Amino acid sequence: MWWDSFDLNTGEELNPTHCEKSVQGCLTKVKSFLDYAVSQGWRSEAIFLFGFSQGATVALEAALSFPTKLGGVVSICGLPLRKSFENEAMLPHELPILITLGDKDPKLPLSSAFPTVQKIRSLFLEHNRKAVQCEVIVNKGHEMSHRQDEVQLWMKFFGRYLLLSNPELERMADVYEIKRN
Repeated sequence: MWWDSFDLNTGEELNPTHCEKSVQGCLTKVKSFLDYAVSQGWRSEAIFLFGFSQGATVALEAALSFPTKLGGVVSICGLPLRKSFENEAMLPHELPILITLGDKDPKLPLSSAFPTVQKIRSLFLEHNRKAVQCEVIVNKGHEMSHRQDEVQLWMKFFGRYLLLSNPELERMADVYEIKRN
């Protein structure tokens, strides 16, 4: 678990809004790691976040609030908390996002997930950022995938947005980069 999701005394599930303090603590750690990676020479646009359920929420929250452009984020059965995109000024630079949801997910039913996805999409489109993709996986519950159809979506996403480069070649004076349009 990335944050407390149930009351240890009663066993009752907590609403994510009650978990704000532990979610923020978790995000602080992830952002510290991202800051550290960038300070060590990693290009932020080459860093991708990938998460399932609470991990997906953390990945989306971290990516949406990180001050520099990340490569992208893949969310499996998770959505950001509403607070993260209520303020349009907080939207990051172009951020490719892939969200996959199960049509039989009891923890994140499509009826409650789609309004959030639509809000994210509309905010990104208002700012000419068209990189939010949401896919519904038929006959999937709240589980990490092992299915070919979902894994193919991930591979296509990474194929589209993953930066492939060779720093050694880039430093050679007699090598020229040819970009495709």
